[in-house]
Amino acid sequence: MLSIATIAFILGLLLPRGIEALGAVVAFVIAASILNGSHALHAVQIVLPVHYWQDWTHLFDPSGTAHLGTGIVAQVATITLGHLRRRPRARPTGPRGMTPAPPPMLELRDEHGHATGDYVSATTM
Repeated sequence: MLSIATIAFILGLLLPRGIEALGAVVAFVIAASILNGSHALHAVQIVLPVHYWQDWTHLFDPSGTAHLGTGIVAQVATITLGHLRRRPRARPTGPRGMTPAPPPMLELRDEHGHATGDYVSATTM
């Protein structure tokens, strides 16, 4: 389903009206369902997104949950390792997690009051 939604989203961005994208996606789903019903086109069937739509229903069969434990363990391990390897922030943060503003810069002037084009931090003066 996510692949069909992705196709619809991309067509919605490319086509001038959203109804055209909706029509194109509906036509694609109908054509893909017809091609999926033909057993002679197995090489085409396996790349169609509608071919695997109902595979999740096997999770409710008693034998379908055999490999769920392995998948859950793998996901928990991945999330745990991801949190352990997270690096601290490189920059110090101010209030509410915002980066502090740089110090104000002052323009240097010569003895006649003309700008020299050089700047210096206000905290160093």
